[in-house]
Amino acid sequence: MTHIPLVCSQYRKRDPDFPFQLAVHRLDKHFPAHRHDFMEFSLVLEGSGTEVIDGVEHRMECGTFTFVMPYQVHEIFVNPEDGKPLKLFNCNFGMELFWRMHDNFWINRFLLQADQGLPSQIQLEGGHYDRILATLTEMHEEYTRESLW
Repeated sequence: MTHIPLVCSQYRKRDPDFPFQLAVHRLDKHFPAHRHDFMEFSLVLEGSGTEVIDGVEHRMECGTFTFVMPYQVHEIFVNPEDGKPLKLFNCNFGMELFWRMHDNFWINRFLLQADQGLPSQIQLEGGHYDRILATLTEMHEEYTRESLW
């Protein structure tokens, strides 16, 4: 039997009607190497582990913010000694959200140059972590709300 890795066969695809998804995930075991057809960022809320992005490993702990482009292969290893699952905000969004905007929009230039030596992650602390956490919490509440408008 031939085994085809997730990176080549089965990766989550975003909803084409609404190219944005925001969720809280709890990982209690290794998440195998994969890639996506969308951009993804995550913010670690609890637990610890490591993530490997295109062969480069970094630690994941509370405050680790990671940004992954569609072509980047990544996998996550949960630290079993921690005794807690790795809990994180996870956001997936289609590139077309940005490409439809004016060509001079600064984030388009940033994203097109993102692989030119910039790290895939940053460790947020103090007020920086608090502001991002508050923003993502508010966005998640709005995203999961079922009320009209």
